[in-house]
Amino acid sequence: MAVWRMAMRGWYDPADGTLLDHPREMWSQCFELGVAAITYDDVQDDDFAKYSRDNPPDGWSKLASSRKHSLACFIYQMQVGDVIYVKQGGLIIGRGVVASDYHFDLVGSIPGDLNTKWRHQRRVG
Repeated sequence: MAVWRMAMRGWYDPADGTLLDHPREMWSQCFELGVAAITYDDVQDDDFAKYSRDNPPDGWSKLASSRKHSLACFIYQMQVGDVIYVKQGGLIIGRGVVASDYHFDLVGSIPGDLNTKWRHQRRVG
């Protein structure tokens, strides 16, 4: 079992897609749906289940190395039974246990803003 720390927040106004001066926390939406979610604009529409770690989608090359690391951990390293602690600033505000492998939410049930959907998910209990 591994332990992970995640911040689930978006930087865009869901009403008009403008950049906010502070992050909008996505934790409540994730909690209601029982998922942990991550997204980055360059790969938000890429289902990583269709790609291998050695042959990522085109948008992968546009990501900063820290984003590549976070996404790779979420998709390829997290395992069922691992624990996720959710942080907000310096506080831990939630805890869950990974209950599924990575899945891509085609519906986009967690809207980030007009243009961003939090589709990279894992079920959490």
